[in-house]
Amino acid sequence: MTRKNILLINPFDKVPGEDFRDQRHTIVFQKLQRDADVRWISSDFNHWTHKKRNPGMIPEDYRNKIVLIPTVPYHHHVSFKRYISHLLLSIYSYLYIRKRKLKPDIILCVGPVELVYLVSKYAHKYKIRLILDVYDLWPDLFFKVIPPKFEGVGRMVSRPYLYMSRVSYKYASHITAVSKTYMEWAMNRAGRTDRGNCSYYYLGSNQSVGSYNLDKPRNVLRCLFAGQFGFNYDLETIVGVAKKFQEEKVNDVEFILAGDGFKRQSIMKSIRGMRNIKMVGWLGSQDLIALGSKCHIGMNSYVKDATQSVPTKLFDYMSMGLLILNSLKGETAALINEYHIGQNYAAGDISELHNILDGLRKSKEQIIKNGALSLEIFKREFRSELIYTKMIREIIL
Repeated sequence: MTRKNILLINPFDKVPGEDFRDQRHTIVFQKLQRDADVRWISSDFNHWTHKKRNPGMIPEDYRNKIVLIPTVPYHHHVSFKRYISHLLLSIYSYLYIRKRKLKPDIILCVGPVELVYLVSKYAHKYKIRLILDVYDLWPDLFFKVIPPKFEGVGRMVSRPYLYMSRVSYKYASHITAVSKTYMEWAMNRAGRTDRGNCSYYYLGSNQSVGSYNLDKPRNVLRCLFAGQFGFNYDLETIVGVAKKFQEEKVNDVEFILAGDGFKRQSIMKSIRGMRNIKMVGWLGSQDLIALGSKCHIGMNSYVKDATQSVPTKLFDYMSMGLLILNSLKGETAALINEYHIGQNYAAGDISELHNILDGLRKSKEQIIKNGALSLEIFKREFRSELIYTKMIREIIL
């Protein structure tokens, strides 16, 4: 088989050498090395740590294969400075490609709307196979945070971005996505009906899976939330349930919040003096796995209008053998029901979540046994290694 020349464009995922677990395109990039010549255009700014990347951290074998495009840093996920950063990154990335007249066999791209648009125009012009990977509902989700009183301004500002995303998905040779929901959203945006050129592959999880801990505590039901403390995450309902249990003097339900984000200060203030809920900050992968092995429940808690469809968090919890309590509707709720790995509740409904947990605290032994089954399902179907091997085979090589 002739080696293909592949250009990967993704400024967000972990670059080899960074102290973070491998993400979707990190894994794809590394797996492609055996059968293809791959160049990765990324950013010199790390979206997750909000710090500049040091080129020296890239392993020597990859240094001539990874390009870090310069841009300005930002510190808030929703900000004018992020807009400027993405705009500059998009322009500089496009100029890098055009100046070198790159004409790979395939471009695999995810990025800001402006970047995806410029790349799609370039690929269309030179008849390059373009695979667009839909990570999120860009640009739609950014306009969700605009206050109602500025709705008119929001509509006006959004028009060029909606146009760019429509053209991008129209020009794509193949649309893939992290969920069926996102795939169908992109197809609808471009007015496409060619499902044969569209696909989805769940994010899965690459957390190292050890033996299941059957010695979880029997005297307390431990509930874990792990992730961003961002505007899409419903930490307030978890805090409300914890307060209700404390008022009822129920002492065998405990909540642990692992992560960080802009809600951190407000959550810290709201749990001050409470004994059944604590924050442990942002944990590394191994520390999180160790903590998860001592927990029973994984809280997949999102606000009512959250844009996530099937997040990594779901698979991370499965890899730890946790029963999942989920507030996302649609695809995630369907997976919970199909595989019998948890229960769904209405986002923001403190009473419903309280009642579910009140019942579960009396069934700790059964939850522990069921956790082993959840882990087996994860190993069989949702490991990143399995998912991305299939993705590469079916749509890239």
